Amino acid sequence: MSNPLTRIIGKMLTAGSAKTQLLSGTTTVRAVGGLGNLDSQVRDEINAGKRIGPRLIACNSAITVKGGHMEGSVSYGADSIPEMIEFIDNTAKAGADWIKIMITGGVLDAKKLGEPGEMKMNYEQVKACVDEAHKLGLKTCAHIESPEGIKCAIECGIDSIEHGSKLTPELITKCKENNSVIVITFSAAIPISYLDIEMQNKEMAKANGKVLTKDMISCAKTALENGIVIGLGTDTGCPYVTHYDMWRELEYFHHYANVSREFALYTGT
Repeated sequence: MSNPLTRIIGKMLTAGSAKTQLLSGTTTVRAVGGLGNLDSQVRDEINAGKRIGPRLIACNSAITVKGGHMEGSVSYGADSIPEMIEFIDNTAKAGADWIKIMITGGVLDAKKLGEPGEMKMNYEQVKACVDEAHKLGLKTCAHIESPEGIKCAIECGIDSIEHGSKLTPELITKCKENNSVIVITFSAAIPISYLDIEMQNKEMAKANGKVLTKDMISCAKTALENGIVIGLGTDTGCPYVTHYDMWRELEYFHHYANVSREFALYTGT
């Protein structure tokens, strides 16, 4: 993003991906973590009729700590809480609709077998980010792939939990009290778990992918049983997840959460 030419290329890719989403049948996209402020720029151009694309809800770049999930690509790693607050303020000024927070690590950057969602941010950091976003009138969403991460997010007032993990009775109660929703993303976990993907730490990624898939299935079923609102996402950009296969997420939700296709469509829309 420091090079003008690559920023232009990045914007072209972003705009092309948005158009692909629309042509594949997806009419509203929530982009929860992107390159700089490109998503809100493309959104404004779509709204102005300059580009073809779906309704776009933009988070722009996410916030995390140094060494946090996706730092340096779709998230910014801050050294301190004041720096996090400054980043959120600037992201809001750039036109973000939501603020994305990377609370835990993920499958592809996990360092321990059986732990796909290592905690990266602490309670005080998450609370400061959520409070600042809410003060600005923006909702918050968080990348989470562990029960500890969900607990931290809910206690800090996160509005939307992305991916998910096991829900304990305590977390179910807190989730309902805060009106937090959970956005399931089977599309990102299942290929890593079951396909022979060539990547670094392949065995660890596959094992942690299976842990995440199992926990996500449990999360979806538990949430539905307890009246917690679920949404569907794809985590597009992960291995084997394209900008044109939201249909696949609907089918995964139908199959793994054991719901009707009609309910899967309802959940996805």
